[in-house]
Amino acid sequence: MEFERLLRIPELKAQFGKGRSAIYQDIKDGTCPPLIPVSTRKNGSAAAAALPASEAQALIRARIAGKSDDELRALVRDLIAKRQLQAA
Repeated sequence: MEFERLLRIPELKAQFGKGRSAIYQDIKDGTCPPLIPVSTRKNGSAAAAALPASEAQALIRARIAGKSDDELRALVRDLIAKRQLQAA
């Protein structure tokens, strides 16, 4: 079984050409899937989070294709559904 590469914030910043705050705003706006916690602190909060590389690439391809924010939100819903199916 091959595992997918996870991209943390510094890599996402480089690939998306956006800052940390802009990435988190995209997540809040629904135009980027939520990050996956990859480690936690003792208090249970996420210490590190990442996005699967395939999801990042899908978003980049959609942006290059000129997709609207509504189309990006639909893509994000599909990516999240796919993520949940793969986890089951």
